[in-house]
Amino acid sequence: MIRVARGQDGVLYSMNLDGTGYQVLHNFSGADGNQPESDLTFAGTTLFGTAQFGAQGGGAGNGTVFSYNTLNASFQTVYQFAGAFTDAATPMAGFTAVGNTLYAETWEGGSGNGGAIIRLNSDGTGYSMVKSLGGFGTPQPGSQPEADLIQVGSKLYGTTNAGGAYGNGTIFSLDLNTFALNYLYSFGSVANDGSKPHGNLLLDGSELYGITTDGGSANDGVLFSFNTTSSTYNVLHDFGGTADGANPMGGLVLVDSLLYGTASAGGSTGDGIVYSFDPATDNLAIVHSFMGTPNDGQNPHSDLTSLGNTIYGTTYGGGTNGAGTLFSIAVSEPSTLVLLAAGAIGLLGYGWRRRVARTAKPAALDEDAHPSWPSHASQASAARRAA
Repeated sequence: MIRVARGQDGVLYSMNLDGTGYQVLHNFSGADGNQPESDLTFAGTTLFGTAQFGAQGGGAGNGTVFSYNTLNASFQTVYQFAGAFTDAATPMAGFTAVGNTLYAETWEGGSGNGGAIIRLNSDGTGYSMVKSLGGFGTPQPGSQPEADLIQVGSKLYGTTNAGGAYGNGTIFSLDLNTFALNYLYSFGSVANDGSKPHGNLLLDGSELYGITTDGGSANDGVLFSFNTTSSTYNVLHDFGGTADGANPMGGLVLVDSLLYGTASAGGSTGDGIVYSFDPATDNLAIVHSFMGTPNDGQNPHSDLTSLGNTIYGTTYGGGTNGAGTLFSIAVSEPSTLVLLAAGAIGLLGYGWRRRVARTAKPAALDEDAHPSWPSHASQASAARRAA
């Protein structure tokens, strides 16, 4: 697998799925990007990602798009964001491939500095800003997107962390033929609704699944669904703390008929959990409660990914050096957690999606702590992501 980690200016690195073979592929310097935390997306043999700062102005710049050719191990800065109000800025999300075009969102920039949707060709050319987010309108626009977009037919769907009718974020769609932007739902529209959606959306049939970090009856977040055919929104689970976790931040994966996710807090020690959720019965079960340093991770923030019946993820803290862990869970019964790397690179990352990066590495390299893990917005996206 090839991922990014945010420590100092950040690194691009590779690691085997069993936690061995860590290798730095590129050290970011600020002049070519700073603090990368996005997923990486394949276009042919080349990976594309974003760094939220750096380039124009060095470490204080507006961010970059970069590529890494896996055949010749060459790194390239593809684009340097100019910032508000004429360009996008501060990208946190990775790209979604639609044919030969890559789409992504940025946290800031655009005409109202509420973020933007951007695109470029899969060969790295043809950058353009497709839509500005934020500002004013009816319905009230969303702002500050941080998750990847997901394709559903001829539309891209996404979320914003803020904005909307109640200031709690939105669900929106972008028509790929007309580039019409439609805000479909404002969080806060129903009692005990979620607030501040985090993590990538997951598609199963016509149903999108996601989580919010805040909101719900205890302000510990919710798990929700949104039907792309009927535009029906439902709160599926209201997180409550110790018993079922609190403040989820990472997106979900689907294995067989169950959804799997993490909560950054709660559980038996308050260090977070891995959980499963059955959409057919609305039953949530704790798969693993994190125990923290030195033998386990704590506070998972990143999206999960899955290969077969094994789930992979990262934690922001814990491990032997307190810098986070890379873990795997075999979800066929009985579920078994294996700590693949501890204290190495802190696989996950968060900062509020000024989120720190996510992944694990050897203790001697702990200056790159708190790395980044890919989030698979859908099972179909796995073929486009690094593995």
